[in-house]
Amino acid sequence: MSRKKINSGLVDQPKNGISTLFNQIKLGESYASLLLGIFVVIVASILIVTFVKNRAAENAGQIKQEIAAQSTQVKQDNTTYVVAQGDTLWDISDKVYKSGYNWTDIAKANNLENPDVVTAGTKLVLPVKVESKVEQKLVFAETPKDGASDSKSITQTNYVVQTGDDLWDIAVRSYGDGFRWTDIAKANNLSDPDLIHAGNNLIIPK
Repeated sequence: MSRKKINSGLVDQPKNGISTLFNQIKLGESYASLLLGIFVVIVASILIVTFVKNRAAENAGQIKQEIAAQSTQVKQDNTTYVVAQGDTLWDISDKVYKSGYNWTDIAKANNLENPDVVTAGTKLVLPVKVESKVEQKLVFAETPKDGASDSKSITQTNYVVQTGDDLWDIAVRSYGDGFRWTDIAKANNLSDPDLIHAGNNLIIPK
């Protein structure tokens, strides 16, 4: 009987060792899973924070660009030019817009009654968005100026320049609108509308 007890004890001992080993392995797996979970949470948190910061930086940059664009537009809308000695509206328009024909935009923006008279030192407002009149004709409807009598009206399609004439006056007498001098200048291929001489035969487009 005593021999059997000793043999039973020797047989049960390895089983207990294997069971302990399995328990240790399971415990190790639990710790590994816990550590892996913590690592995943940390990485995910870092990615989320980085994404939020990048989006915030992009939005801030876009807002700054919009503010800068608005500021630039305000500055452009307030562009001015100080008249220098010997300047004419044609010269100023040619410098700014690369087309002398746009002098009418400057005259309208500054409410100039007589565009032939600009004084050195005068500050002129220069409209930013204008269309080139070299390619496109712009017509400004105006009532005839006081003092333009019917006897001086030009109804023919041709006109011979008289001493003292200028394109503005001829346009007023032809159309009742001085700004339409550009039509006459274009129809006659005049590179400098200030240079017309008595005796010139001008085409008056109708």
